[in-house]
Amino acid sequence: MGLYTVDLTGREDSIEFGNVGNKNNELKFFVDILETRLRMENLRSRTIHDYLKWYKHYIQYCNSQSTYEVSKLDANSIYDWLDSMKVSDSTKNIRLKSLKASLNRLYDMNYFKNNYWKNVRIRIDIKQKHGANENDVQKLLSTLNLNDFFGLRDAAAILLMYRTGIRNSTMMQVREKHFDFSENIIYLDGSIMKNHKKLALPIDNQLSQLLQLLIFQNSKIRNHNNVHNDYLFISRIGEGICVGGGHSNTIQKRLFKYSNKYNIENISPHGLRRGFATNLLKSGANIALISKALGHSSLEVTTRYLDISEKELIEGLREFQNK
Repeated sequence: MGLYTVDLTGREDSIEFGNVGNKNNELKFFVDILETRLRMENLRSRTIHDYLKWYKHYIQYCNSQSTYEVSKLDANSIYDWLDSMKVSDSTKNIRLKSLKASLNRLYDMNYFKNNYWKNVRIRIDIKQKHGANENDVQKLLSTLNLNDFFGLRDAAAILLMYRTGIRNSTMMQVREKHFDFSENIIYLDGSIMKNHKKLALPIDNQLSQLLQLLIFQNSKIRNHNNVHNDYLFISRIGEGICVGGGHSNTIQKRLFKYSNKYNIENISPHGLRRGFATNLLKSGANIALISKALGHSSLEVTTRYLDISEKELIEGLREFQNK
């Protein structure tokens, strides 16, 4: 055997290229390609995780049904996959959106000849979700002990979400450098925003004072534990509670605990965000301004956040018609 002749005896199956559908399974082969594409798009780690998770879940289901080839897949395979999950239609819809996002990218890269998933739909009744109101927020804040670090931290988080409408995932990544207390403005850079667009939001004096007190207390905790960072929301040892990708549920879990303990509805990150949007609307702000403040990609998304009753809708439209 010559110097440049490679002996593949016993190794053919393990390193053979081509014939992906039979040997390595086309669908599984696409996972690595998909992950590379998603990371190149600079999507949030949570988004990438969800897209890959439900694509893999779909793959596993197809494999369990002996469907290994892309050419055999059709819309029915997705409907069957969805039916196999014992979850609500709204949850199925969320998972379907993640799967479609993954399949669309593979289709764009010509790994699928047709987008058989395009017209797959799940019809669900969208329930009106209500936002937090001023009375409930003040009721909760009055129960928190501001002399205790965790009470102070939670109060700051609650008021920050309610007064600015920022997302929980964004708030967990906020740093002291994002605040200009001389002007009472928070400057959010694109790296911590869901839509990757920077945003500046005003804060009132009460929130400003609360945040400055929290920052002062944070410095004491970090110095004691010899920890160096400038996260606004930290743990008892001074580490940012966003460590692990910026998707910590620490505050969300504590809000859930408070909501149950004091029997206060709509106290959650989304409830506080909706409350912010509804307050703006009732103060006369137009939808475009509210959408910008919330960092939404479209006005359609914004309307879902607005807590408008049927009665308010009818009265508002009649008032408009009579002008």
